[in-house]
Amino acid sequence: MKSTFIAIIGLHILCFFGCKKAGGGKEIGPSVINSSIFFLLKKNNQRLPDSILDGLRLSYFNGSAKNYVGDFVRATSDGYALGVMTTRDIGGYSAGANIKNYYLEYPNGSLDTLFVDYRHLSYNEAVNDLCYCYYPLVSVKYNGVTAQLDSSITQQKVYKFNKP
Repeated sequence: MKSTFIAIIGLHILCFFGCKKAGGGKEIGPSVINSSIFFLLKKNNQRLPDSILDGLRLSYFNGSAKNYVGDFVRATSDGYALGVMTTRDIGGYSAGANIKNYYLEYPNGSLDTLFVDYRHLSYNEAVNDLCYCYYPLVSVKYNGVTAQLDSSITQQKVYKFNKP
Protein backbone atom coordinates (compact mmCIF):
# COMPACT_ATOMS: atom_id res chain seq x y z
CA MET A 1 0.00 0.00 0.00
CA LYS A 2 2.80 2.40 0.91
CA SER A 3 4.66 1.67 -2.37
CA THR A 4 1.47 2.34 -4.39
CA PHE A 5 1.06 5.68 -2.64
CA ILE A 6 4.69 6.61 -3.36
CA ALA A 7 4.28 5.59 -7.01
CA ILE A 8 1.18 7.79 -7.36
CA ILE A 9 2.97 10.77 -5.79
CA GLY A 10 5.96 10.17 -8.10
CA LEU A 11 3.73 10.13 -11.20
CA HIS A 12 2.08 13.39 -10.14
CA ILE A 13 5.48 15.02 -9.69
CA LEU A 14 6.63 13.80 -13.12
CA CYS A 15 3.46 15.09 -14.76
CA PHE A 16 3.73 18.44 -12.98
CA PHE A 17 7.33 19.06 -14.04
CA GLY A 18 7.54 17.00 -17.24
CA CYS A 19 4.28 17.95 -18.94
CA LYS A 20 4.60 21.71 -18.95
CA LYS A 21 4.88 23.35 -22.32
CA ALA A 22 8.21 24.81 -23.31
CA GLY A 23 8.61 28.49 -22.51
CA GLY A 24 6.79 28.45 -19.18
CA GLY A 25 3.35 27.59 -20.55
CA LYS A 26 3.57 29.52 -23.80
CA GLU A 27 2.68 27.90 -27.09
CA ILE A 28 5.53 25.89 -28.59
CA GLY A 29 5.31 27.65 -31.95
CA PRO A 30 3.49 27.89 -35.24
CA SER A 31 2.50 24.81 -37.21
CA VAL A 32 5.44 23.73 -39.36
CA ILE A 33 3.50 21.48 -41.75
CA ASN A 34 1.25 23.19 -44.24
CA SER A 35 -2.43 22.36 -44.10
CA SER A 36 -3.99 20.22 -46.78
CA ILE A 37 -6.21 21.70 -49.43
CA PHE A 38 -9.59 20.04 -49.94
CA PHE A 39 -11.85 20.62 -52.92
CA LEU A 40 -14.98 19.32 -54.54
CA LEU A 41 -15.64 19.28 -58.28
CA LYS A 42 -19.24 19.77 -59.36
CA LYS A 43 -20.99 19.99 -62.70
CA ASN A 44 -24.61 21.15 -62.83
CA ASN A 45 -24.54 21.21 -59.02
CA GLN A 46 -23.74 17.46 -58.87
CA ARG A 47 -20.43 15.93 -57.85
CA LEU A 48 -18.50 14.20 -60.58
CA PRO A 49 -18.89 10.41 -60.87
CA ASP A 50 -16.44 8.07 -59.13
CA SER A 51 -15.13 6.88 -62.50
CA ILE A 52 -13.87 10.42 -63.20
CA LEU A 53 -12.71 11.26 -59.66
CA ASP A 54 -10.74 8.02 -59.36
CA GLY A 55 -8.86 8.82 -62.58
CA LEU A 56 -7.97 12.46 -61.83
CA ARG A 57 -4.31 13.44 -61.67
CA LEU A 58 -2.79 16.73 -60.56
CA SER A 59 0.30 17.94 -62.41
CA TYR A 60 2.60 20.94 -62.48
CA PHE A 61 5.66 22.11 -64.37
CA ASN A 62 9.01 22.76 -62.73
CA GLY A 63 10.78 24.53 -65.56
CA SER A 64 10.03 22.36 -68.58
CA ALA A 65 9.70 19.14 -66.56
CA LYS A 66 6.17 17.87 -65.97
CA ASN A 67 5.62 16.41 -62.50
CA TYR A 68 2.69 14.95 -60.60
CA VAL A 69 1.56 15.74 -57.08
CA GLY A 70 2.13 12.34 -55.49
CA ASP A 71 -0.27 12.59 -52.56
CA PHE A 72 -3.26 13.85 -54.61
CA VAL A 73 -6.10 11.51 -53.65
CA ARG A 74 -9.74 11.35 -52.71
CA ALA A 75 -10.48 12.21 -49.10
CA THR A 76 -11.36 9.42 -46.69
CA SER A 77 -14.65 8.42 -45.01
CA ASP A 78 -17.41 11.01 -45.42
CA GLY A 79 -15.22 13.10 -47.72
CA TYR A 80 -14.82 10.13 -50.07
CA ALA A 81 -18.58 9.72 -50.40
CA LEU A 82 -18.94 13.45 -51.09
CA GLY A 83 -16.25 13.30 -53.80
CA VAL A 84 -13.73 15.51 -52.00
CA MET A 85 -10.16 15.55 -53.37
CA THR A 86 -7.14 16.50 -51.27
CA THR A 87 -3.39 17.06 -51.21
CA ARG A 88 -0.95 18.35 -48.61
CA ASP A 89 2.19 18.33 -50.78
CA ILE A 90 0.89 21.18 -52.94
CA GLY A 91 1.59 23.63 -50.10
CA GLY A 92 5.29 22.74 -50.11
CA TYR A 93 5.53 23.12 -53.88
CA SER A 94 3.66 26.41 -53.84
CA ALA A 95 5.44 28.03 -50.89
CA GLY A 96 8.82 26.33 -51.15
CA ALA A 97 9.40 26.13 -54.90
CA ASN A 98 7.10 29.02 -55.88
CA ILE A 99 5.04 26.76 -58.14
CA LYS A 100 1.54 28.23 -58.26
CA ASN A 101 -0.03 26.75 -61.40
CA TYR A 102 -1.40 23.21 -61.45
CA TYR A 103 -3.41 21.15 -63.90
CA LEU A 104 -6.25 18.77 -63.15
CA GLU A 105 -5.98 16.00 -65.73
CA TYR A 106 -9.18 14.10 -66.45
CA PRO A 107 -9.30 10.51 -67.70
CA ASN A 108 -10.62 11.74 -71.08
CA GLY A 109 -7.55 13.98 -71.53
CA SER A 110 -9.20 17.33 -70.76
CA LEU A 111 -7.59 19.80 -68.37
CA ASP A 112 -8.67 22.36 -65.79
CA THR A 113 -6.28 24.85 -64.23
CA LEU A 114 -5.67 25.56 -60.58
CA PHE A 115 -3.78 28.48 -59.13
CA VAL A 116 -2.81 27.66 -55.55
CA ASP A 117 -0.87 30.24 -53.55
CA TYR A 118 0.67 29.21 -50.25
CA ARG A 119 3.26 31.53 -48.69
CA HIS A 120 6.26 30.61 -46.55
CA LEU A 121 6.39 32.94 -43.54
CA SER A 122 9.18 33.80 -41.14
CA TYR A 123 8.71 32.96 -37.46
CA ASN A 124 7.64 36.52 -36.62
CA GLU A 125 5.14 36.56 -39.49
CA ALA A 126 3.82 33.10 -38.59
CA VAL A 127 3.10 33.88 -34.93
CA ASN A 128 1.10 36.93 -36.02
CA ASP A 129 -0.77 35.23 -38.88
CA LEU A 130 -4.37 34.09 -38.34
CA CYS A 131 -3.52 30.46 -39.12
CA TYR A 132 -0.56 30.50 -36.67
CA CYS A 133 1.45 28.57 -39.26
CA TYR A 134 4.47 28.89 -41.53
CA TYR A 135 2.52 27.99 -44.69
CA PRO A 136 -0.80 29.86 -44.92
CA LEU A 137 -3.00 29.34 -47.94
CA VAL A 138 -3.46 32.77 -49.52
CA SER A 139 -5.63 32.11 -52.57
CA VAL A 140 -7.12 29.42 -54.78
CA LYS A 141 -8.43 29.86 -58.31
CA TYR A 142 -10.13 27.32 -60.54
CA ASN A 143 -9.90 28.05 -64.26
CA GLY A 144 -8.96 31.65 -63.41
CA VAL A 145 -11.91 32.25 -61.06
CA THR A 146 -11.40 32.74 -57.33
CA ALA A 147 -12.65 29.60 -55.61
CA GLN A 148 -15.37 29.75 -52.98
CA LEU A 149 -15.77 27.48 -49.98
CA ASP A 150 -18.55 24.92 -50.05
CA SER A 151 -20.90 26.14 -47.30
CA SER A 152 -22.62 22.74 -47.05
CA ILE A 153 -19.47 21.17 -45.57
CA THR A 154 -18.73 22.58 -42.13
CA GLN A 155 -16.20 20.09 -40.68
CA GLN A 156 -13.35 21.29 -42.90
CA LYS A 157 -12.67 24.10 -45.36
CA VAL A 158 -13.54 22.57 -48.73
CA TYR A 159 -13.36 24.61 -51.92
CA LYS A 160 -16.10 24.08 -54.48
CA PHE A 161 -15.09 24.13 -58.15
CA ASN A 162 -17.97 24.42 -60.61
CA LYS A 163 -17.01 22.66 -63.82
CA PRO A 164 -18.39 24.32 -66.95
